[in-house]
Amino acid sequence: VSMGYTSFSTPIPNTEKYAAAFNDLTYISDREKMVRLSHLMIGGFWQADGVNYVRLIMKTLMRKNADRALAIISQLTESQQILFWQSYWQNPCNDPSLAKDLNLYNSVSGYNRERQIMEEAYESFCGELPVMN
Repeated sequence: VSMGYTSFSTPIPNTEKYAAAFNDLTYISDREKMVRLSHLMIGGFWQADGVNYVRLIMKTLMRKNADRALAIISQLTESQQILFWQSYWQNPCNDPSLAKDLNLYNSVSGYNRERQIMEEAYESFCGELPVMN
């Protein structure tokens, strides 16, 4: 799936429609959607709205099945996990749903190292946005 744009393409208009169409696909499992979205969240180049649509879909899928989400994230390298969680937690304001998400993912048994990375990223990035050029 392609949302936003890469350095090799021009911006895609109406990114919201592409994100909604991806979210509504029924022949791709939620697991496969989460795998694809996790990779987009790590390495995508985005139009302003594109990343928000991707994160919203991913957060919804992760909240539905936190164990599956952490299983997928555990397959990423440590640096990829940091980038993923940075994308997940960063926000221009203090969003109380993020604290609820942290508690939800911490309630999943196992994944000790992954949860440590997640917590460190939460402390570093929650309610923060990276400096934009």
